Amino acid sequence: MMKYSQFNSFFNYEDRKIGYNAFANDFTILDPELHEILLAAVRENNLEELNEIHPEFYSHLIEKGFLVDKDEDEIEKVKELSRKFDFDNETFYQLTINPTMNCNFKCWYCYETHIKASKMTNTTLISVVKLIENILAERKKMETFHLSWFGGEPLLYFDKTVKPILENIYPKMKEKNINFSSGFTTNGLLINQEMLDSCRINGVSFFQITLDGHRERHNQVRYVSKEKGSYDEIVNNIHLCLKNKFKVSVRLNISEETI
Repeated sequence: MMKYSQFNSFFNYEDRKIGYNAFANDFTILDPELHEILLAAVRENNLEELNEIHPEFYSHLIEKGFLVDKDEDEIEKVKELSRKFDFDNETFYQLTINPTMNCNFKCWYCYETHIKASKMTNTTLISVVKLIENILAERKKMETFHLSWFGGEPLLYFDKTVKPILENIYPKMKEKNINFSSGFTTNGLLINQEMLDSCRINGVSFFQITLDGHRERHNQVRYVSKEKGSYDEIVNNIHLCLKNKFKVSVRLNISEETI
């Protein structure tokens, strides 16, 4: 007996239905008639009849992960996957730190709830360093450690939060001969040479920086003030990163106005 996976989603594309199963990370392309047959079977809670009507289609849905065993706990599968990546891999660890949930921009599309003046306390900073020390002590087979910085805008508190953590943990990584890497997801406005110099000596190698299209469109969305945009400064900072041999991924936020 099979059931309809809770990780399925379908959307229209031209004259077809595109299906995606988020757990299996797999797609299917259906004629609308087939999609309607599937929906009818789901609504009537009678997937076995679908097998009788169209066994090839039924098997295809099972193969792609759109139908799963009725007794399968899909949430537990996600938890198991999380445990596997978070705890079972003794050689690799990835940690993400949000120094703040505040940001120097208020982009209309942002999904984050900005918390004004939020920042990591000194007590939390010390706890984060202790956490990393414990991870290094417990995982004797550690080979690779990746530290990501996110937010909010993580560079708002580079001097007060980011730099002290990096200066504390990077020597420990070198001492244990661990392959350490670190990078920022940032809007890029606050990058400067002094910051890059500090990043270079503390194991940071990567920046992901976002733009909102060409200069005119970007400056309508992401501005310092109504009279001053940010496009030129951010592009200059991208060039500065490259000049200093950092890897940069430029992400473009696409809307109907910019596509």
